[in-house]
Amino acid sequence: MREHRGEGQVAAVVAVGLEGWEALVVRCALDTRRETLQPHRGWSDTEWDEATARLIERQWLAPDGSLTLAGRRRHLALEAATDLAASRVWTHFHRSELDELVTALRPISAACRADLPPSTPIGLPNAA
Repeated sequence: MREHRGEGQVAAVVAVGLEGWEALVVRCALDTRRETLQPHRGWSDTEWDEATARLIERQWLAPDGSLTLAGRRRHLALEAATDLAASRVWTHFHRSELDELVTALRPISAACRADLPPSTPIGLPNAA
């Protein structure tokens, strides 16, 4: 299911005209530290800074690297498109089956939440 969502995310990123690097720079502007993502992707500081400059030029980011209002709106639209694409996989289940799945996955989710940092590049929602 996670991979299914990921493919929809890639399609949404491409549809809004972002490159992979730019998508992660946007993610860092939202809630993740650059130091969390950049080393694991193998990008140089130059590559990261060039992606940031393109996003500033296209008004996704302000000069200080924070998301602009337009950037926030675009990101929300990107996430909505991702959610829509991901929702299709669930339409074949009855509500009772989904409830059973949620119950079965709750302990796994709790274990992941206990071991993973509050903000991760895999998009875990904030704990409620």
